[in-house]
Amino acid sequence: MPDIPYRIYIDDSGNVDPVATNDPTIRYGSITAIAMDVEYIESRFNLGFDKLAKKHFGKREDGSAHPLHRRVLNKPPEHGPFSVLRNDAKRRAWDEECLSMYDRADYTVISACVDKVAWYYKYPNWAGDFYGVLVQAVLERAFYFLRKRGRAEVNIETKGPDKDQRLKEQYKKALVDGYQFISSDKLQSVFTSRELNILKKSDSRPGAQLADLLAGPALQHIRHLHTGRHPITSPFTQQLVEILETKKYYREVLRGPKGCGRIWRPQ
Repeated sequence: MPDIPYRIYIDDSGNVDPVATNDPTIRYGSITAIAMDVEYIESRFNLGFDKLAKKHFGKREDGSAHPLHRRVLNKPPEHGPFSVLRNDAKRRAWDEECLSMYDRADYTVISACVDKVAWYYKYPNWAGDFYGVLVQAVLERAFYFLRKRGRAEVNIETKGPDKDQRLKEQYKKALVDGYQFISSDKLQSVFTSRELNILKKSDSRPGAQLADLLAGPALQHIRHLHTGRHPITSPFTQQLVEILETKKYYREVLRGPKGCGRIWRPQ
């Protein structure tokens, strides 16, 4: 078996807290993981990502690229480097090159989403952490992705002390205890550490930024597929999720991405 080193970057979207209401901004939560070959990251992806960001938004005082975050790109402020996106022509130019990057870059996506109202309906006495539900779904699929490829370091950009601690606990519990169908030994054979690597926002790693950019669209896509509600209205996001669906979600030959690269809970 090849032993290729990978890095996995994860990000969440929606609402991962215990509260559940019919408000779609609260009802659904997700985690999206991006897996990439380390050699590819260091030799090509980081350079290309930074070049793209600098081309459209300029440089910081130290010469580095401005970090990209989906919320700022979606609603650019009146001032600052991202204000250029308020110009229609510059927005079209960015959207076109950004979609091309999403299409050409070499990465694999695993995204898990939970309908918390449906989860409580199915498990009325459940008192766990939705991070646990989502981390399990992502790590199980990441195990199957990695087992014939190599080993991975798992990273997430800090979400704040409370969320960081919850994520670290769920990740470590999986690596120590394992799951019903995947033992801890098997998980430890593909993940390089029992500890989740928490990145500072100042690290601004392109892989973490990519996870941030894709997490929201992935949630929207999977939510609509499984509920028939909340259609995606943005043409840009529609094109992006088509790229995910046809090329980037982890998939099996006969099964496709459903249940592999895009996961819905409860089943």
